Amino acid sequence: MSESPQNRRSPVVYRTKIIDLIGAGLIKPGDELKSVLPAWPATASINADGSINYDGRSFKTLSAAGAAVRRGKATNGWTMWAVRRDAGLRTLADIRAQHDGLGAPATEAEAYDHHRQSPAGTAVE
Repeated sequence: MSESPQNRRSPVVYRTKIIDLIGAGLIKPGDELKSVLPAWPATASINADGSINYDGRSFKTLSAAGAAVRRGKATNGWTMWAVRRDAGLRTLADIRAQHDGLGAPATEAEAYDHHRQSPAGTAVE
């Protein structure tokens, strides 16, 4: 049974971009990104212009780089990619929330669970 249009939730749209997190000093060019998805291990890096390097290619968004890792499957890159901090891995979604004043960081396991559940209100880039 499909949902009626009035029961569907609109996707959340975030205005914050990777370049904004760089400008705020929350991440920096050259930071290594690590996939928090156990089935899709990967590393990438952040460029000064906010693009992402993965497997010798440059991607404009975290989600595009994540989709490349997952062989074309749509991916929320904000919850897939994390950077190492003193307390462990922090997803880019957590760092964006810190930048936007939206809450405390989640653990790596919580980020993985969030990504697996793919709620109707997941972020789009």
